[in-house]
Amino acid sequence: MSKRFKYQFIYSEEGRFLICPECSSSITSSDVEMFPACPYCGKVLERTPEFDDFAIENLARHWQHNCFGILKGR
Repeated sequence: MSKRFKYQFIYSEEGRFLICPECSSSITSSDVEMFPACPYCGKVLERTPEFDDFAIENLARHWQHNCFGILKGR
């Protein structure tokens, strides 16, 4: 049985992007960090564990870097 996810993500050299299920725009985690809606079409995105992980990705990276010195040189 395969695990099905609600959202589609794409990965590139610039990072991970969420594809809006309404307008198919590429959304960054910064776009939805404070309010879970597509900045292009306004579709409110349902909060799921996978969405929450994506939304706090930049915050977690910043915290790791500042608190533990992880990712030095980036």
